[in-house]
Amino acid sequence: MKKLVFLLLICLQITLVFAQESVRFIQQEIVVDGVRPDFLSDLHMRPLQHVHKTNDLLPDFEADYFLGYTEEHLYIFIEYDGDSIVSRDRAYQNGDGFHFTMGFPQPGGADTDEFYVFGFSPSADWTNKMRWYYNVDLSMKRLGDDVLFETAIDNGKVGFELLIPWAAMPPYHPWFYDALGFNLCFVKAVEKQDKIYAFMETDPRMQSEQSLRKYIPLVFEEPVSGSGYSSMPDRHHFFAGDEALEMVLAGFTETNIKSTLTLEFFREGLLVHKQVTPVHLDEGFSVVSVLVESQHLKPGVYEFAVKLDDVNIGSHTVSVFEPFNPAAILEGLSGHKGTIDAGSHHTFSLQIDEVTRALEQLRPYESSSLLTDKMFSLMELVSKVEEGKDPIRNMRGVFRRGFLSELDHTIRPYSVYVPDDYDPQNEYPLLVYLHGSGQDDRALFNTDFPKEGFVVLAPNGRGTSNCYATSEAQVDIMEAIQDVRRQYNINSDRIILSGFSMGGYGVYRTFFEHPEVFSALAILSGHPDLASKSGMDGAPNFLDEGLLVDFYQVPIFIYHGEQDLNCPFELTERLVALLQTRNNHVQFITDEDAGHGSMGLEYKTAYFKWLQEMAR
Repeated sequence: MKKLVFLLLICLQITLVFAQESVRFIQQEIVVDGVRPDFLSDLHMRPLQHVHKTNDLLPDFEADYFLGYTEEHLYIFIEYDGDSIVSRDRAYQNGDGFHFTMGFPQPGGADTDEFYVFGFSPSADWTNKMRWYYNVDLSMKRLGDDVLFETAIDNGKVGFELLIPWAAMPPYHPWFYDALGFNLCFVKAVEKQDKIYAFMETDPRMQSEQSLRKYIPLVFEEPVSGSGYSSMPDRHHFFAGDEALEMVLAGFTETNIKSTLTLEFFREGLLVHKQVTPVHLDEGFSVVSVLVESQHLKPGVYEFAVKLDDVNIGSHTVSVFEPFNPAAILEGLSGHKGTIDAGSHHTFSLQIDEVTRALEQLRPYESSSLLTDKMFSLMELVSKVEEGKDPIRNMRGVFRRGFLSELDHTIRPYSVYVPDDYDPQNEYPLLVYLHGSGQDDRALFNTDFPKEGFVVLAPNGRGTSNCYATSEAQVDIMEAIQDVRRQYNINSDRIILSGFSMGGYGVYRTFFEHPEVFSALAILSGHPDLASKSGMDGAPNFLDEGLLVDFYQVPIFIYHGEQDLNCPFELTERLVALLQTRNNHVQFITDEDAGHGSMGLEYKTAYFKWLQEMAR
């Protein structure tokens, strides 16, 4: 038995070794132009060997890739036979384009919840190079000019070439970890809507919200020439008075040398501390750790520069938190129940819980100026309560409130916008906005809407990607509306329901469930059958004419980009045709050049004008 276990362990170790992929250290200068570089002529490119098609009748497709790295960059080159490049809407997802995962391997090779997914498209819009996901959450952030990405067609070969700084995906840098997890998927467009996916490692959830990712462990070759040093703190946040940080240095030197490490701490642009420490660097590649004098730092966010013999080798952000005692704060608020009303108390409870969970979930490599600001703002609000004031009651702008749900007696969130000139003596129309997939109610903080004359509510929906199709999601929407009506003077005859993408389906579903509540509907890049397409059996398909009876009686605004492949334009076009047979108040606006995204100024202006008309 012992011999069998021993043999199984050996087999497992061999499997892990062979599953790893070695990444070449590149000494040559890299010029990013999409054409296969000369230094690749003698190097082996690997095939993206796991190919999947949306249609079995599609032609075969083969693509090869090469991974390399420098001290400052990850390098990816992809090549396949061809004489043209297609650029669809969100080509990194719909073709021609690619996306990749960079993350931390997990014990036993389990799927990881610590990763980035980046997407690259041969287009001039925001999808050209962007951060798609971060640690299961949707990110959707455009990358900067320091990320170099080009495509080219050369002698019957199509090349996609990327040079992305390690600084664009902190904390991932190969010199500080034994291995990094990686996956690559090239998406080839075929015909009008079909696609071929070519993976390093098949991952059906690579594009999905709130999902773990598969990967192949990458082992990086050590540098073989003098390429300098990089730095990495052992953690990027701590509580004031905690034990010292460690600064880790990694790099290559031709000989043993004695150097001077200088750390300069800045807060709000001002130098607040400087530490100078001698270090000894061994010949070849080495990793050195140095204690940082950090225990005396007061709560706040610090930027600090790391210099080796006056050469800048890193810049890092560290958050120092005030010790946080949620139980003591709640106990203190309970002594002021005569000062704050129930809605304000629920909102305080929500904010305290948010800070507590955010602190618990913060990874060692993460700093958070948003969290330090939130902690500071929360304590400022608490101090106002201690002065006998209710600061929540008079808040204006966009902020988050909490309410006590009758469904399960938990404090639930929603986001709300209250105009600066809000007067409780006047009635206000209510715009209810349903967020898109992968987001939550806080999408309202980055959403355009009329800033005058409306109170705006974004329900949470008890999930980022549930299509508002669950009974819990519908209860959450209705309870959030009820709470807003308790807190603000709302005209119950002027409640307008709007939503983007998944929220567009949410508009259909919510109005179908509660037609008596809403006076008008707006669907922005929606999908009439999204829930069933997302695997929710039995969910209504609003292309079924029998479900549209109540929709014939209400004004509807619908916007859709004709190049949209995420929520196909043709489906909305079919639904509009059904609606317009019996509803003369359907305004359908299309943009022939737009894909799945926010509206251009012309269309947004029309949407705002319609909202103002519906509010009268």
